This record gives sequence, C-alpha cells and structure tokens, in this order.
Amino acid sequence: MRSRYSAYALRLVDYLLYSHHPRQHGKNEKEKVKQAAEGVDFFRLEVLDTSQGQVNDKIGKVEFKAFYRHGTELGCIHENSRFKRYQGRWVYWDGELFESVSD
Repeated sequence: MRSRYSAYALRLVDYLLYSHHPRQHGKNEKEKVKQAAEGVDFFRLEVLDTSQGQVNDKIGKVEFKAFYRHGTELGCIHENSRFKRYQGRWVYWDGELFESVSD
C-alpha cells in the first residue's frame, strides 16, 4: 500500500500497473492511471487500519487517507483498499471510497 502511494507521488505509472491485479485493468488502463496522477502532488499518507494481509493470507485490507494538492486545492482520498496475492506478491484489487473531505 505504501509503495503504491509512493508510486502515485512519483508518477511511476508502470509500477502502479504492476501492483494492480491484471484482472482489474480496464481499457486504456495505463493512460487512465497517467492522467489520474498528472498535476496531483501527494504530500501525506495516514494508514488508519489494516486487517488480514499476513504471510498465510490471500487477502489484505487497508484503510488509509492520502492527502494531496491539485493546483491551489487541497484534497484527501479516504479509502478501504483490498489487496490480493498474485504470483507471490500483494497487488491492489479494489477499494471503497469514503466521502471526500478537505484537510
């Protein structure tokens, strides 16, 4: 989870795709990820809760807040993310967003 946050902050699109389960990739996924990261500066990550995700687990969950700046606006992504094991590594599966907040 932290590595994906860092990848968004550094706009490492290839890593974001690598760490996202391929079954969840949509059409033109690389371009979508690139556009989503463009012009957004992430400056803080708060991991609020984790469950599962241990060595013998197949699923892990992380609740987090990622704070960002887009132009002159500040924002926060608050999400419950699900990760799954894929080829021996943890990859992002999906997430449930909470209502947006500004902090």
